[in-house]
Amino acid sequence: MRRLSTEKVPYFSPGLSDFSSIRESKQFYVDSTRFIPELESLGRTLFFLRPPRWGKSLFQSTLESYYDLAVPKAQFNQLFSGLDILQNSTSEASKYFILKWVWFSF
Repeated sequence: MRRLSTEKVPYFSPGLSDFSSIRESKQFYVDSTRFIPELESLGRTLFFLRPPRWGKSLFQSTLESYYDLAVPKAQFNQLFSGLDILQNSTSEASKYFILKWVWFSF
């Protein structure tokens, strides 16, 4: 008879698109960081066309955390631990000042 583990299973929170909060709270995250080196080789202007609810905002948040100069090295290593990009880091990592626009609707 197979025993169920008492370890807490990571959960998935639909609608949450903040990479750092997902990783810090150990929620379910599909590793899309393996595409970062490919994106860098494509050029400087990219346009993402995907259907609604397919992770565009989450991937943008992942890129923000990866390229942001303000993210301390210890936090960077914690956020990307166990992900593909930590093993295959590029020279552009933590190299840019990131300005994040926040939209409000009333």
